[in-house]
Amino acid sequence: MSAVALKKISEPITSLDGTEHLDSLTANGTYHQAMVKNASARMGYPENSVAGLLEVHSPDANMVYQRFTEFWSGRVWHRGSYRGEWKPWVEVATT
Repeated sequence: MSAVALKKISEPITSLDGTEHLDSLTANGTYHQAMVKNASARMGYPENSVAGLLEVHSPDANMVYQRFTEFWSGRVWHRGSYRGEWKPWVEVATT
């Protein structure tokens, strides 16, 4: 059996300052919210006070996927948008 070489994929991470509603982040990319005081459900976060990392994938003009990983607990949520209509966040179940 031969070893598999892993290739590091690096992309810039954009820091969020708390003024961005997550619904507006539709471009492919990775975003970081470091301050729990800036993360609120009112601004599109899955819950209040969840600092963490948002990954956005937009394969075409109509569909957007978002995955949010909370820093402290590692909890993960996902949601999607089709033609600007966002579905609610769903927490990924862990066992």
